[in-house]
Amino acid sequence: MSIQRFEWGRIEWVMDSHKLKTPYPMSIGFLTLDAKQRQRKHIHYGEEQILYIVQGQGLQIIEDEEMYCEKGDMIYIEAGSAHETVNTSEVPLIELVISVPSGKVVPSSFVQRIESLLQSFEGTTIDNIDRLISEKYRSSFSQLRFPLNLFDAKGEPVIIGGPYPAICREKCGIHKDIRNCYLYSDAHRFTMAQRDPFGAVVCKYGLTVFVYPLELSGKMVALLQGGHVRTIESVGDPMLESMDRVHSGRIQAMLEQIQIIGQNLLNDTITKKLFSELDASHASLKESLDSQNHLEAMIRESEDRLYSVQLNNHFFV
Repeated sequence: MSIQRFEWGRIEWVMDSHKLKTPYPMSIGFLTLDAKQRQRKHIHYGEEQILYIVQGQGLQIIEDEEMYCEKGDMIYIEAGSAHETVNTSEVPLIELVISVPSGKVVPSSFVQRIESLLQSFEGTTIDNIDRLISEKYRSSFSQLRFPLNLFDAKGEPVIIGGPYPAICREKCGIHKDIRNCYLYSDAHRFTMAQRDPFGAVVCKYGLTVFVYPLELSGKMVALLQGGHVRTIESVGDPMLESMDRVHSGRIQAMLEQIQIIGQNLLNDTITKKLFSELDASHASLKESLDSQNHLEAMIRESEDRLYSVQLNNHFFV
């Protein structure tokens, strides 16, 4: 069992999709939302969920619909729907969470094939994104029509995109420092990324920020995060109301752009590592062959000396 801890409570995963070997596994866990706490509004683009209320009562808010829920209720959440849970009681609210991949975000089969080839080199692992390779994609980030940022496995920024909407600059000052936006300074975004194949969080001002982890062998080696678009109804802020609400087709196009950049980053990182391992193997093989040739030469020299001694002994006898 693995446990994720948040400021609002925790999730205990009894079936961990990352530890299952099937291509499209499900995840099952128990979410505990502490008394009077609110789970941050978020989106799972790659998963659809079924929630069953085990204990307590509260509110489920899916897109713009708010519904009361209590013990025994079951709620379905479609992939791509913004949703949050509010515990209105004085006791913890406990939900059984069943997450199933929707198939909307499909892992690259090329990455899986080349990754399996890399694993044939014993002891070879990739723990972080290659920064030199990442620099090749800086121009790709700047050509996007939305801000996208790349972070390494330790959460350090590698590429910072832009420009950001006026509401982000005005409310957070994100253009001065990426971590001025709490969605980037919040360590829980990495906790979320370790679970979701492709998700998003909705900030308190109503903007959606996509979160896409780059994984190898079940380990996150980098994180793409960005978007800063309006996908939900206005929360009454004039600056948000001035922004057009992005339709589902545009969202899907943005997700595909992010996924393509992410898969290419993984492809190049793995390929570079693979060639490095092949070069090392070639050098090792060459060294072994040189050692073998040297040994054979020493053996021939010893045999020649022995033959010479035998020949001399023959004539002196």
